[in-house]
Amino acid sequence: MRLAPLLLLTAAFGLAAVEPAEPTASAIAKLVAKGGSEKPDWWDQVTLNYPKTLDLTCAPRKDIGWDPQIKAGVWMWDVINPNPKRWREGTKFWHFVLTNAKQNKLPEAEKTATMSLGHCYGDLLQDWPRALYWYQQAEKAYGRGDDRTIDMAHAQWRLGARTLALQTVKPLTQDGTRHGGLIKLHADLGSYDTAYRLAQARQTAGEDIGWFMTGYTAQLEGKWDKALAAFKKAAAADEKRSGRDWKQTVARATAAVQAIELFEKLDLTRIKDGVYKDSSTGYVAPITVAVTVAANRITAVKVVDHKEKQYYAALDEVPAKILAKQHVKDVDATMGATITSEAIVYAAAKALSQGQR
Repeated sequence: MRLAPLLLLTAAFGLAAVEPAEPTASAIAKLVAKGGSEKPDWWDQVTLNYPKTLDLTCAPRKDIGWDPQIKAGVWMWDVINPNPKRWREGTKFWHFVLTNAKQNKLPEAEKTATMSLGHCYGDLLQDWPRALYWYQQAEKAYGRGDDRTIDMAHAQWRLGARTLALQTVKPLTQDGTRHGGLIKLHADLGSYDTAYRLAQARQTAGEDIGWFMTGYTAQLEGKWDKALAAFKKAAAADEKRSGRDWKQTVARATAAVQAIELFEKLDLTRIKDGVYKDSSTGYVAPITVAVTVAANRITAVKVVDHKEKQYYAALDEVPAKILAKQHVKDVDATMGATITSEAIVYAAAKALSQGQR
């Protein structure tokens, strides 16, 4: 069973790791209620900072293009998301928008702020109790949606409640997300049979993503021959039977094939000490990773060049997973930044292969 990343335990002093009991639904509910009722500990140290030209009504404006000085959502996308030092500022801003919307009866702004707060606390700050609180508020106010349900389950998993997460997504019987988010979550949770079934069904609507997520699932399960075969099919997917991201998915699959062929050959005992750099296909452009090896161990993994904007926690989280595993195998992607995560793993594999004797 795959445990939530925050709850992984390692063996120590010759003793086997012990799996902690999953928190109950009531325990999770208490955490969520507490998070929703209390300010974060950083709140008073963060100054509200945003362009005063922003339209706080968040009303659709067809007369204005992609303008981060007027459209709050565009400002968040272009300015805040790519800048980790401002993530707390962005979160505080959406709280301000929500308060203003309630006071002035601005329904569009209230809806936008409620949904944005889930994104801020989850994708950006990894504050899972507060993220789950805002996902639930959005569902209560605006109804169910597949992406929101997946986000809720992901937050529950990150809080250690795998069984609860599986119950949350159980009603979703097909994956209609753009990049196979439901399949990914089931694979991350170790629910491989369901992930394969969903991926196979997806092949009829988009064979590129369907085959790619089959490969992703097999990769996490450790079935490398199956993963390689699936990624090769994704790389050869017919554009007419694929989705709008066909070109990007083919590039991802091609990179996956190259990386898996390296995975089996990598042996840290045969890699000379040194720093090795290489790149792989990201969401926007190639991502370059530097991997440091010393005394047959990976001692550092760092993204040294990229042009990604919506990478969320991937730039820190994925290198940390590679360090912990001491390999590039079985590294699951950061939710919301799957393509960036894959690129980091594949670039690290290529980099390590340079030093192998």
